Amino acid sequence: MTDAPNGPFYVMIDYKKSAAECESLEEARAVGQGLCDAEPLPCSFSIADADGEHVEDIARTDQRSLADQMGDFNALQQAARGSQP
Repeated sequence: MTDAPNGPFYVMIDYKKSAAECESLEEARAVGQGLCDAEPLPCSFSIADADGEHVEDIARTDQRSLADQMGDFNALQQAARGSQP
């Protein structure tokens, strides 16, 4: 196993937007996991290093995939459209 890159680390949404800055990889994992599990909209979370290089993806603790989330989101949108006059 290689050593972890030096911080800071960034929790990224959809690999594009920084949601949090953390000093250690362990902190980024914990913060990222909390954000990922709390996010109701379909998106992906990952960790990037100070150079913007991808370090790892963050998976939801309920093991729901992005496709599962998108399916639920689309079903909610369809239901909302059906209930509008």
